[in-house]
Amino acid sequence: MRLTSTVSTPDALPAPPVPPALVQRLRDQLPFVAAEVEDVVRRQAPEYAQPDDALSGGLRTGVVQALTLFVDHVAEAV
Repeated sequence: MRLTSTVSTPDALPAPPVPPALVQRLRDQLPFVAAEVEDVVRRQAPEYAQPDDALSGGLRTGVVQALTLFVDHVAEAV
């Protein structure tokens, strides 16, 4: 049996514009969301459990960068 995907690709339909106020709200909440994501990663991935560990040292930076890139991408659709 062959499964077909019902999920559209990013090129299938243009994204509707995102209101600038929503983009700003996302930016304003970024530090709080980053802290929550970091906390979940530290709890669920033992490799990142120690905050002073060399492996986990860049975790916050990586999370903030990823979330910032996401919000920037959303903002481009405005």
